[in-house]
Amino acid sequence: MCMKIQALGWQILYVPESSLVHHDSQSGPELLINVWDNISLFTKRWKHNVPEKEMVRT
Repeated sequence: MCMKIQALGWQILYVPESSLVHHDSQSGPELLINVWDNISLFTKRWKHNVPEKEMVRT
């Protein structure tokens, strides 16, 4: 999400007092069915923003 926001020209600010709740597996077991498709899409879309050494190899 941060990369989309930056691509739109918005600025990302870190606020240490904030908190975020992440609920794992809200999509159920089907969440992992498309994991490699999602990695491929992420790589295509954002590879210019991520250093080569940090990219996931598919």
